[in-house]
Parts: sequence; C-alpha cells; structure tokens
Amino acid sequence: MARPLIAPLLGLIAGIVCSSLLMAQDSFLLSALAFVLILLLLSRLKARKNAPLFFLCCALFLCGWLQMNTYLYQPPGKGHIIEQLRTNPVTIEGVIVESPLLFPEKTDLMISAHSLTDSKGSYFPVHGKILLSFRGTLAFDYGDVVRVRTRLRKVRNFHNPGGFNYERYLRYQGVLLRGSVADDSRIVVLRKGYGNVIRQKLEGFRSTIRTFVDTNAPSPEKEIIQACILGDQQQIPRELRDAFSKTGISHIIAISGFNMSMIAFFSIYLVRGIIRRFPYLLLRFDLYKLSVLFAVPPVILYTFIAGAGMSVLRATLMILAFMAALLISKSRDLYNTLAMAALIILLVYPPALFDVSFQLSFAAVLAILIITPVLTAFIPKPEPVPGTPYRLPVLFSKGLYAFAMFIIVSLSAMLGTMPLIAFYFNRLSVISLLANIVIVPILGILAIPVSMATIFFLPFSSMVSAFFLDIAGTLVMISLDLNNYFASLPWAAVYLTTPSLLELLFFYVFLYGLLDVLAHLSGYNGTGHDNDKEPDNASFLVRLRSCPSWIHYTLAAPLLFFCIDAVYLYQKNNNRGDFSATAIDVGQGSSILVRFPGDQTMLIDGGGFINSTFDVGKYIVAPYLWYDRLNRIDIVVLTHPHPDHLNGLPFILENFPVREVWINGEMSGSEEYQRFLAIIKNKGLIRRSMSAGNSHVVIGGVRIEYLNPPDPLSRKEEEATFTETNDGSLVMRMTYGEVSFLFPGDISAMTEERLASDSRELRSQLLFVPHHGGRTSSSEAFLQRVRPQTAIISVGADNLFRLPHPDVLKRLNQRGVMTYRTDLHGAVTATTDGLGLSIYPYQPVVDDADL
Repeated sequence: MARPLIAPLLGLIAGIVCSSLLMAQDSFLLSALAFVLILLLLSRLKARKNAPLFFLCCALFLCGWLQMNTYLYQPPGKGHIIEQLRTNPVTIEGVIVESPLLFPEKTDLMISAHSLTDSKGSYFPVHGKILLSFRGTLAFDYGDVVRVRTRLRKVRNFHNPGGFNYERYLRYQGVLLRGSVADDSRIVVLRKGYGNVIRQKLEGFRSTIRTFVDTNAPSPEKEIIQACILGDQQQIPRELRDAFSKTGISHIIAISGFNMSMIAFFSIYLVRGIIRRFPYLLLRFDLYKLSVLFAVPPVILYTFIAGAGMSVLRATLMILAFMAALLISKSRDLYNTLAMAALIILLVYPPALFDVSFQLSFAAVLAILIITPVLTAFIPKPEPVPGTPYRLPVLFSKGLYAFAMFIIVSLSAMLGTMPLIAFYFNRLSVISLLANIVIVPILGILAIPVSMATIFFLPFSSMVSAFFLDIAGTLVMISLDLNNYFASLPWAAVYLTTPSLLELLFFYVFLYGLLDVLAHLSGYNGTGHDNDKEPDNASFLVRLRSCPSWIHYTLAAPLLFFCIDAVYLYQKNNNRGDFSATAIDVGQGSSILVRFPGDQTMLIDGGGFINSTFDVGKYIVAPYLWYDRLNRIDIVVLTHPHPDHLNGLPFILENFPVREVWINGEMSGSEEYQRFLAIIKNKGLIRRSMSAGNSHVVIGGVRIEYLNPPDPLSRKEEEATFTETNDGSLVMRMTYGEVSFLFPGDISAMTEERLASDSRELRSQLLFVPHHGGRTSSSEAFLQRVRPQTAIISVGADNLFRLPHPDVLKRLNQRGVMTYRTDLHGAVTATTDGLGLSIYPYQPVVDDADL
C-alpha cells in the first residue's frame, strides 16, 4: 500500500471522536480490542491481503476510544481533593507542577495538592490538581511547595450553544477545581526544589533568559521576543494580540510548526556550511543527510527551551517526522510522513485532536502539500540559458521564482486554515496574505534566528548576547510598526457568524474540485506534468471542457448547496413568525437576546464581572450571537450602569452593526461606561433615554411598554446608592398576542411595590426574575400582580452572593411557577407564537429538588 499510515490514522481519529460523543464501558472495549488483536494475528499468519490493515484500523479505533475514556469519564479516585470541596475557604498545600503562566493581569499556578485543612482545623491528605489565579509579579517557580488559603470552586462552563468548553479543556489536564487569591502575598513558599531535577535546571535557564530579555529589551518588543523563543505569549498586551489576529500572523508569535521549521532550516544550513569545510566527511557521508542529522539536536534543545508544552511538543514531533523522512529517503511521500506525526501525537495524547492549534497546524501543512504543487505548475522554473556569461539575470529569475513560491505557500496555508479560523474565531483577516508576505520575512525568517542566537551566546558572553538581542528588538519593532499599520486599516479583518460543519465540508469539497480543474489545466497529475494533456496553446475553454464530468460535479454541488443555504439563512433570520427571548448564561450577571417576529433583534444588557479584565461580550455573548447566525443587533438596551449588566456591551457595540441604544438615563464615571458612551458617539448611534413617561412602541407586532423609572433619570451613579441604581433599572413589558414577557432588571421590593400599586398591567406569562433572585426582590405583592407561569433566573454558579435566595425560590415554588436558572440549565430560550409559551433550556432539565 502506497500510504499505509493514513487508514490507521483515520481509525484512531474515529475512535477518539466516538468516545467524545458516547460513553462505552472499558470492559467491553478491552474485550473487543483483545478479539480484534487475535483476528489481526490470524490474518497475518494466513497472509490475507487486506485483512491485517482492516483489523489494525479496528484496533486503533478501539484504542482511541479507550484512551479518551480515561480523560473524559474516569472517576478522580479515592482521596481526590474534589471529595473535600467546601463552601468556606480552605488551606491547601501542594507542589507547583507546571511553569507559571504569566498574563498581563494575572498569573496562573498549576498546583498538585497533597493536603487540605478546612476552616475547623481538620486535616485531610488529598491528591489532584487545582488551578490557582492571583494578581502580582512572578515570585514562584516550578517545584516550589506552597501553602495558600482559598475558596475552591468546580471548573464550570458558560453553557451556551457555540461556547468554548473550558471545563473539558481543563479536565484534559487533570484539573477539576479552581481557586483564586487577591495577590501573591497570600501564597507562602514552604520549600523549593521538589520538582524533576532536569526540568528544574531547564526552568532555571528559561528564567535566566526571561530576566535577560526583560532587562535588556524595551516593551513591547521584549514580550514578542519571549513569545517567539520561550512560548510566553500570555504576556503580550491584549491590544497587540488583537492586532496580530487582525493581520493573520498570530502563528509567528506562537511556538508552532513555523518556528520549528525555521530552527530546523537554519540549523541544517549552518551544519551544512561547517561540514563543507571537512573534505573527509564529504567523501564518507551524504552531505544532505548528515546536515539533517546534526540539525536534530538544536530542534530538540529548542523544544525544552520553549517549555516543552503540548503545543511545542506537537510542532517538534511534526518537524522531526519530516526530518526522519529525509533521512530514510522517504521525503517524496510527505502525506505518509504527516500521517505518522499525527498518529504518534494522538496515540500519546488523544485530546490533541480537539485542540485548535493541532487542527490548524495539520490543516496548514496538508494544504501546502496538496495546493502548492498544483499552483506551482503554472510557474515556469528558472533555467540557465546556455552560452550566457551573465549570472545576474539567472539569480534574478531564481529570486522571483522563490518569491512566487513563498506567496503560493502562504496562500495554500491560508486556504487550508480559513474555514477552521472562521469556525473557531469567527474572524477572517482580509489582509492576511499581504501581511504575511511583508512581515513574515522580517519577524519570522530574520528575527527568530537572531533571537535564538541570543540564547546560544548567553551562557558564554552577555555582551554578544545583548548585541543579538538589540538586532532582534529592531527587527521586532519594524514588524510591529508594519503590523499595526495593516491592523489599523478599516477592512483588515471581518467578523463572521459561525459556519456549520456541513458548510465547512462543502467548502473543502469545492476547493478540492477547483484544484482538480487547475491541475487539469496545468497538466499536473500528482507527480509532474502529463504530456498527454491538452497542449499548452489550447484555449482555456477547450481544456476546461475536457475536464472529467466528476470534477464539474465537485464544483457544482457545493455551489448549489451554498445558494440553498444562503436562501435558508435569509428566510430564517428575516421572516420569523414567533417572538423569543433567550437568557444567555453570562455567570453572575444578565444578558438577554430578544428576537422579534420579522428580522429585528434586541440585546438587553451584556453581562460582565466586577474588577475583571475578562471580556464577557467578546468571549460569551458574541460567540452565542454568531452561533445563532446573527451579525447585527438593531437595539442594545442597558437597564442600569452596573458592571454585571454593562461590561459586556462595549465589544458588541464595536463589532456589531447597531441602530440605536436605549438607557435609563443614569450616568456613571466608570471606565467601561465612558467607553460605552464614546463608542455610541464615535459610531453615530442613536441614544434614547427611556422611562415610564415614554409611550409604547411596536416592533414586529410586539408591544413594548416602559414601566420604570417613573421619570427620565439625569443623576450620576455616584450620587445614588447601590440599591437606588438597581431601582432605577429600565423595566419593560413586551406583549405578543396573548403572551407577555416582563424584563424587570435589578429592581428591589420598593420599586416592585410601586409597580404593583400602579394601575398599569403587569400580568406576564414569563418573568425574568429581578436582581438574579436576590432576597430583596420578587416580593409577594409583585408576584401577585405579575402571576407568572414561568420564571427565568440569570445567575452564576457558586456565586459569592449565594443567589438565588431560598426565600425567592420558595415564593416561586408556592405559586407553582416553573423556574429555570442559567447556572443549572445554561442558556434558556422562551418562544411564543402569541398563544402558547415554549421553553428550551440548553442543559437537560434537572429535578425540582435540585432547584
């Protein structure tokens, strides 16, 4: 078989995917694996032609399923720290088992706990990892034994369709609990040096490099250099990372296959130059293979200097696989080499299949292997003209050919990864190809090797090392200026709604058909030009008509699908017949998406966290909107300027087309609110201050009434108490047909009683429970007037306020109100056709006892 590793790889991938979708007992899988291995042995003994490969694929399928089971379904075991989970703070002692992760706003420590002491002084030996976050400088090292007092929490997701599965991401690393402290003064180092001795030496050298770069390079150049050589990209400022994302060159500042290939290339080039000076070696050995062999140690050394994390090891293994193919003269079968690298990675660490960087890396390499030869066939290779004494024209033509090849390789990688980038990041860089052509030669091809020279000379001469660091800093500065220019262009990048898996599939089918057409036109047949094809002087249409009919189908079928898909999405988003409201799970906050009959939408609040740099709008609300195929919001509503309702809205205003903004009129001096107002002004959005004095409006047949505040507010938030700001919330009642939804914001019992005594109608089938189920809200008088059938509480899991309050749940339960909570049910959607009410929780409905 020409490529024997591809089929086994597909079998392993299928097993990993099946495990993530369906749980099967390990005993059953082990029995099946033993049976398949017996059949594999028998088929080999009887020399069956294709049976051994089939049974090998089946065995790898079962292996993949079994291995993933250990990550997803294996219980933590007796004595795990999760068994001692407490609501009160506890004291943890443990060892730092990974290099600390440094971010601009915090530091994360991975601690393997060995003891826990609760608030009563009881001591428990435990095992298991926790992820501890704190603010402050890096004062801890790998191998430190530390003691910290913190409140442990289970790792939880924001349960919304299209959201990132953070819980599973940490579970793959063996982390089930998180903790946090205010700053590093709360963490006590008991002992040092309890890690692996070799790794501690390595971490010490990494620390030396980090300190040297910090001392001798300015910011932000030093953060970029550290990211390229140490993998510490978390320290890059958020604005700079966003600029790299806009221009599509983030792969350079991450330790990826590109970085490793640069190290391998320059190592081979350097070793080759050294070997050429020794004629004895040239006579006895193959120069090409010997250069590749001696380039292996620098690649492995750089792997450990870069931290030897999973993404770094994956990139290293990929490069080593290709180097191995060169050594054993199998370089022509690069598809099999790529399959071998993927097979080894997934056997060692199956969850890598679901890692975005793994998928992007292999998609880029596979696209380069497939697309580049087809496009290159259109470019004539430079050949020396016999009898021409001048070398300059030949060198010039070779330079042009190399430049064209660089563009083709960049274009191939971009085409291969573009659908995955749109799926995972909802963003495409329009300027990516141009930015890569301009910036990659400076930042990637020049700056990375120079930065590596800094590391090489550091143990021998800090002066020489500083010289190379200055050069690297200059190259990085030039790259940053160019990158910032490209990123500042208004059309540099666009946000997209999340494509479906079927859309991704048909894109690749279309790309495959297009490549077949191009291969037919160029005469490329997979190994070179086919002389039996149409002659070069044949017209384009003649050669196009001569393409096999199946190629036409691979182009026509995707085009037909995308036309039907576009019509379907247009009808779905613009001709809705029902009225719906979705409480998005934003943790301890509130954000509600309202979709009116027809095509108009409204976002009521955007969630947010107090004193946190985590952007709820960017990482929670926007991904849900994109998943719901929304790329615009007609009306954004801020009920009141508290952070848990406000902080997610600036990102929405900046990156979604918005027609107008409704507020309650209350002003705030907070940074986020000022940013909120500045965006409204800069984008020329309509801003309306709403109150009970405004007359009702009708949108898509839905009547919207304003019930609070009683008069337009003009005060500043600083002039009001916390409760007064809550009571100033914009309260709206929306009615479609015979069904009403009530959106009361964070009002308390005082405002509720005023509304209850008012003559205006409050009766609503659906109530979004005020103030996240706080004790001072949802009073008896208010519930008596509203008389809801269903209630939705927007609340965070394990929140510090311990909401919803049991008294509120009791009052709702006594009235027979069906209650849903975002901390238990995730995003909850209520839909009505004007007659009945339907509720769709994202998470399975739990028992009433759990509520």
